[in-house]
Amino acid sequence: MFTEESSEKGIPAFWEEYYQNEVYKKAPGYLGICAQEKEGAGEFMYGIGCDADDVKEVPEGFQIMILKIICREIIQQVTISAKYGFL
Repeated sequence: MFTEESSEKGIPAFWEEYYQNEVYKKAPGYLGICAQEKEGAGEFMYGIGCDADDVKEVPEGFQIMILKIICREIIQQVTISAKYGFL
């Protein structure tokens, strides 16, 4: 979980870890997704992922999330790293 204060350093460190551990070989990371469980909670989850069609199967430690992209009014499935609470 991140807060506004911890995200400034924590999210770039998460991306660095993603590349250092070669997680991109399991799923290309070109999406950064923030998800807040409760409005005003002060904490949010963050995941790195890609369009679900970009992988043959969901890699271990990842899950499929369905996101409604309001600006485009479409639903898109993405594969997101499970780190930071996406399990």
